[in-house]
Amino acid sequence: MALVETGSQVETSPSTVELKEEVITFPSGLVGCEQWKRFRLVSEPETEPFLRLESLDDEQVGFLVVDPFVFVPDYEFRINDNDSADLRLAGASNARVLVILTIKDNPLQVTGNLLGPLVINLKEKLGKQLVLGESTYSVRHPVYVSEPAIGASQ
Repeated sequence: MALVETGSQVETSPSTVELKEEVITFPSGLVGCEQWKRFRLVSEPETEPFLRLESLDDEQVGFLVVDPFVFVPDYEFRINDNDSADLRLAGASNARVLVILTIKDNPLQVTGNLLGPLVINLKEKLGKQLVLGESTYSVRHPVYVSEPAIGASQ
């Protein structure tokens, strides 16, 4: 089964509360961090739309994550049959897509890893980090795009 994930097909807001204190298992771990398999999502109203993905296997490990459709509304990728089976996904309505953020010294230089999205089956509490091999997306896609001030020279 091939699913196409787009901003219009993925529910984002309600799932934050559902996953807040529940364990999400990534059976294969994360890319380069296979030893960390159990996580929880933590949502805090003052930092929305950003969430923390905290490792339950190593309390010193955590990631800032966000729904990629917040900053790339037309983000789209295909989930192959094997990944869909690993996640036990029956359809896009049970999926939550997040991307890991990289924070720089300047908070306006935050980037999101669109090439390695996290897909979570909300019903089964299973997650997997995909690697979009044939994609034009970047591992360092800017989250904030500053517009030049009116009248500023370009």
